[in-house]
Parts: sequence; C-alpha cells; structure tokens
Amino acid sequence: MHTPQSQPSSSRLARFFFAEEVPVGMVLMRICLPLALLVAAVPRWSRARELYSSDGATAPLWSNFDMPGLLPIPSASVAIALFTLLICLLVCLSVGWQSRLSAALACVLTAYIGMLDSLSSLTKYTCIASHLLLLLSLSDCGVMWSVDAWLAGRRGVWPGEPGVGRRRSPVWPRRLAQLLIAIIYLAAAVTKMQTPAFFSGDQMYYWLLSNTNFANPLGEYLSLFPSMLVAMGLATIVWEIVFICLCWRGFGRTAVLGVGVVFHLLTTLILGLIVFPLVCLSAYFTYFDEADYQYAAQWLRKVARRSRRLGYLVQWTRPAAGPRPTLATPRNSALAFGGLLCVGVMVGLEAEHRLDLYGLRRAEGPYTLPIIPDDQARKMLSGSERIRKQDMFLQFDVGTTAFGGRLANHRDEFTHGETAILQCSVIPPHEDLWVEINLHDADDRLIERNGQVMTREKVHGHFKQEWFESYAPGEYVFVLKLNGDEVSRLPVTLHATDSAAAATAKGSVTPVDPLPALAAGHVDITH
Repeated sequence: MHTPQSQPSSSRLARFFFAEEVPVGMVLMRICLPLALLVAAVPRWSRARELYSSDGATAPLWSNFDMPGLLPIPSASVAIALFTLLICLLVCLSVGWQSRLSAALACVLTAYIGMLDSLSSLTKYTCIASHLLLLLSLSDCGVMWSVDAWLAGRRGVWPGEPGVGRRRSPVWPRRLAQLLIAIIYLAAAVTKMQTPAFFSGDQMYYWLLSNTNFANPLGEYLSLFPSMLVAMGLATIVWEIVFICLCWRGFGRTAVLGVGVVFHLLTTLILGLIVFPLVCLSAYFTYFDEADYQYAAQWLRKVARRSRRLGYLVQWTRPAAGPRPTLATPRNSALAFGGLLCVGVMVGLEAEHRLDLYGLRRAEGPYTLPIIPDDQARKMLSGSERIRKQDMFLQFDVGTTAFGGRLANHRDEFTHGETAILQCSVIPPHEDLWVEINLHDADDRLIERNGQVMTREKVHGHFKQEWFESYAPGEYVFVLKLNGDEVSRLPVTLHATDSAAAATAKGSVTPVDPLPALAAGHVDITH
C-alpha cells in the first residue's frame, strides 16, 4: 500500500486533475465573472450599432491579418440583438439558469463581438474571460446556489454537510482555470523582462500621467516618486514568476493570492483599470478547494450563531433535510430559458429603436457631423509645427539619491560635502540633443558648466554637482539649456556645515568665494 509520499507521479497527477469534489470555486466564479463583464457590456449596449455593425465603424481583428471576410459583420439590428443576447446570457449565468449553455453561448459571443471591435472591445480581459467562460461551460458550475439547483430541488448549502447528497464532479476544470491565470502571470513577467522601459519605470510613469482608461488620481500622485515605480516593477516581476510555484497550498498560496488582491486593487487606483482586475479576482476563487470552503462555512456558522443580524446564515448553511419535489422538468426549464432570451432580445431592439441615438428616425434625417471652421481645417491640413524646446522636457529635478536610474528624492537645500544629482527627462521620440545644466549664483553669474549629448534612444540625463567648501553658502540656480537655449531654472540653497558655521562664528575661518571676484577681474592670480 502506497503512502501519499510514495505514490507514483502518474497517480498524483491523475488525482490532481481527476479527483472529485463539490465545485464551490467554479460556482463562485460563475457568480462573479459575469457581473464583472457586465460592468463594461452595459455601457456599450447603446453604442452597439456604431461599434459592431456594418452601419458603424467596425475594426475587425481579421483585417489586421489580411484576411477580409473571415467572419461576417452583422447589420445594425443583428448587432444590437447579439449584444442584447450577450447581456441576457451573462445575467442568466450569474444567477445560474441553464449555466452550462449560458456560459458556452456567452463565450462565443464575447469572442465574436470582441473581434468585431479590435480597437477597444478586444482587450486582455476579453481574452481571459472567454477562456474562463469556456471552462465554466465544461464544469458543474450550476450545481449549487443557482436557479438550476433550485429547480432540481437542491438547496444552496456549503459542501461537506451530512445529508446534503451534493453531486461531485472532477476537479480538472478548476485546475485548468488555475493554470490559466498562473501561466498568464508568468507570460506577463517574461514580456516585462524583455521591455527595458518597464525596468526603468518609464512605461509606468507615462501611464500614470494619462487617463487612458479612467481617472487615476493616486497614479498622478505616485508619478512624483519615479524611483518607487522601479521598485514596484521589480516586485511585480518576482511575484508573477513565483505565483505558479506557490499558488497551490499552504502559506505560499495565502501570500501570493494576498499580493495578487493588492496588486489588482492598485491597478484600479493608480492605472484606472476596472474590469481587468475584477475578472482576475473572480478566478481567484478557484484556488481554494472543498476543504477550504468547509472551513469557511464552519466559521460563518459560528459567527452567525453569535449575531442575531446574521442568523439567516445559519439557515443558509444548515444541512438539507431531504430532496424537495422537482419544481420544473428540464424541458420546461429550457423552453422558459429560450423564451426569456427571445423576449430580452426583442425588448433590447425596441429600446434601441426608441432611444434613436443617431437620429435615424427624425423628420430631419440622421444626425450629421458639424462642419469645422476654415481656420481649424487649414491648421489641421498644414505641416507639423516644430515642438518648442521647453515642451520637449517632462521633468527637471535635483536630489541626492538615485535608484534604478531614477532620482529617488527631491532636495532644494544642500550643505558642503554633499553631491547633488540632477535629472532631466526628455519626451520621446527626439533627435540627438546637446543638454547643459549650468550653475549660476544669486547674481546670475555663471559658476560651472556641465553638458552631455543625449542620443535619440536616451530618455533621462543625469548630472552631478559636488558642493565643495569653496562655494560660499547662499542662493544658487541650476539652468537647463537645450542646444544653447535656456529652457528651465531650478533654484537651490547651499548651507555651511555645522563645524564650518561654528568656526566662522568664532572668527577662525572666513569663507572665501573667489569665483565671483575672479569673474569680475578683481583677483590677482599672477603670483
């Protein structure tokens, strides 16, 4: 008899994929994933004519591969009907009515509608969601907490209860969902490692400054600390690589899933992503097995017994006394399901007809594009204007610490003995540039000149300024110049060290700044 450690690898692999369980993880993903997709689908419904029909401006994916006519582009009415049908299927899948059929049809429609609009509708979350919907259609995701279970006379109870008689099914759909998310993370890490702009933080930096997705006020604040972006990028790559190794059990699973929740929450706060993190977090339910949900059920029952407000949880998780009579036959359920979809599609077509966003049924005719003024048209058709030199720079700052090639702090006050690090960032693309950062005193006299060539592939330029004691304490200005023309100024203050200040106060040391006098011609250097 083999112990668990001595069992052959083939047996462990078979148990990994084909052990039977109550698919609670797939059930929870079935509830949450369609709700995440509805967040994007509902606002786009009113624009289905424009985005997905031959009456609008479709951007089919197959046109990018020189395969015209690979799939038909629907007419306006068909596009509206298909998109309405998709919304109805997502709702039915979330409540668990004809769960497998709803998941299969939603998978096909999500992929097809996404490919009709490759510019905006076909995204990362569309691809991930299509695969997850396919796996849902292959699982017993409607076995509990669903209309299907209710019609079959089963109660929505947690697994592992005595007397429940819950149907068990192979675990392989949940395993494939786990592997899907883990491999996606691993592939994302490999892609990032081949992108130099990710390691330098430049890619994330420009993303934080834009509202490409939705508003991200936390991202705009975080852009003030570019060195933090480098550290966060390195941590992200490490997490994405180790995820597939640690996500299966024990403390490692808790750690990587906890980091994943924080990571996806931050993508909402600093990058403006909404649907993508919701889709990925919906798949996180598959990383917990039946024993984990049994433990959660026991904990919920203890909490419910102690709280009068949560007493309904005791009823929800109580073992069923026995099967109830079937409320509907499968045939009647399927007929009602099909009838509901037909009614939903007709309601959607009628609602879009009455909404008439494009004025197709107006007495004056459809809305037309307004004619732009002549001066604006002339400006648009004229040649490109040369970018001003001050607009070529994104950042000009000074500090004392650098991390990962980025300035890690911001300083405008220094003392003798310190080294100031100056960084200027140029917006790509750009030609080869001659950049100077010169030091001027309070009277705007040139004290020191530093320059370098920023070739077209460089984005950041770094300069160093050592504050020797020969510099008198006071106000100074760093002047940024591009090809000899002044672009920006950065004032700083130099303080004497405590020891030098104390010696000056006693009269033993008198700091001398020979540079201004030398510039004025009052210092004799012939001896």
